[in-house]
Amino acid sequence: NTKGHELTLAADIVKNNTFKWTSIVNFTAYKTEVMSLPFEQIDFANDAGASEVYSRIKVGDAIGSLYAQSWRYENGKRFIAANGLPEMAKDANGAIAYTNVGNAFPDYVVTLNNNFKYKNWDLGFLVEYKKGGEVFDSAERNGIRNGNLKMTEDRNHTTILDGVKSDGAGGYVKNDISIMYDGNTYWRNAVVNRASEILIQDASWFKLRNVSLTYNFSKDLISRLKLVNVSLSLSGSNFLIWTPYRGFDPEGTQYGSGSNVYGFTGKSIPLTQSYSVGLNIGF
Repeated sequence: NTKGHELTLAADIVKNNTFKWTSIVNFTAYKTEVMSLPFEQIDFANDAGASEVYSRIKVGDAIGSLYAQSWRYENGKRFIAANGLPEMAKDANGAIAYTNVGNAFPDYVVTLNNNFKYKNWDLGFLVEYKKGGEVFDSAERNGIRNGNLKMTEDRNHTTILDGVKSDGAGGYVKNDISIMYDGNTYWRNAVVNRASEILIQDASWFKLRNVSLTYNFSKDLISRLKLVNVSLSLSGSNFLIWTPYRGFDPEGTQYGSGSNVYGFTGKSIPLTQSYSVGLNIGF
């Protein structure tokens, strides 16, 4: 079941004999809900045996749901086990719990397309803001395990992790267990690199999608050359992005453009920047 809204507004902001500014705004938002399945759940993809992140749906879920392991919390605070390390949340049977930790699809997307015309010049640009949507970056996880990322420089010292521990009587007190924070802290699955709090990222972005500048040669010159029109253009695409995502570009996908798996990125070449020069001649 899919429900959503799309709104497009277009207007000539300025229009006179020498200058014209046209703007088009588009807003898109939608929600999905799985109404029925032939099975309890369907897994489209997973990083099983490593991060244990799944692209999974169940009845009542939205398409694009991500399931993963998370730390255990008590009274809103992370629970620290007797070994001084965080403990993963478990289900009623005592097994590691996999819960819905995010969705690959955005809350909404807004695009703004502006076109300016001044005498013989045309300037256009398209910007896009995407709010929400979560992703799992498998390349970042490998970087954590292998000690390649800056965050892993914090090691080889003793520390006390934030959280609470058991007080031995059914309650919880502030953790005071000292541990050695070393390379194994990042390598061991159960400590850092399987927790959704670390692995799942906000994939919101603001992008300057493309910019183009065109010069249209004067009709006097074109008529002397016995041509219909001549224009010279410069353009660029995908060269500016602002995002809280820690990798290269959250728009990239681990499984290729033809896949129905969403929310998995890394281990792939990000979208490339492109620049072009064009000469258009009409006879």
